[in-house]
Amino acid sequence: MIFEMIKNLFNKNENTEKIEYLGVDKDGNKIYEGYYHEFKGIPWVFNKTTYTREEFVKEFYTCLEEHKVNPDNLPPLVEPEIFVSYEAWIESKSQLHPNEHLYEVDELLEDDKEDDMWQVEIYARLKADNGQYFTTEELLFKIHNLMANKELGDHVFFENLVYDDHEFEADEIEDIDDNDEGIPVFVVWLGS
Repeated sequence: MIFEMIKNLFNKNENTEKIEYLGVDKDGNKIYEGYYHEFKGIPWVFNKTTYTREEFVKEFYTCLEEHKVNPDNLPPLVEPEIFVSYEAWIESKSQLHPNEHLYEVDELLEDDKEDDMWQVEIYARLKADNGQYFTTEELLFKIHNLMANKELGDHVFFENLVYDDHEFEADEIEDIDDNDEGIPVFVVWLGS
């Protein structure tokens, strides 16, 4: 018994803990509690299509079915809002959505341009539709549509969404203020 406790203590990884289902709130939304989990094993490929929610839902669940992924095994991300970070190539700042900001870049310098594009790290603020948590489908829908107007090169395969930190530094990102500190940050991992 002591061995199991020690083993669990040293093998504990808050990115892989199960989220506990607590019940339903007064509006019928499921309530969960627990740690952040990994989003590995979700067979999604980012492309240049900007989806409506209905189109995305159809495509997403078809993809899960084709790859034999049980949607019931995709627990939610229990946060009302998060920042996601990802890398992309852009031609100008006009490609950024209103909820997106460049990391540590005040202006895009001509000297940093490659093939008429800049490689940048982007932070996007996402809010859960129900104000409590994100389903995996909602997260991927929102992330996909953020990336659809940007160049990802050959890194188009979703690999994971990984918790980075709660210690968000507002001064590292243009147009972000101190009220945003403390919102959890997740990094989108893409592969080729």
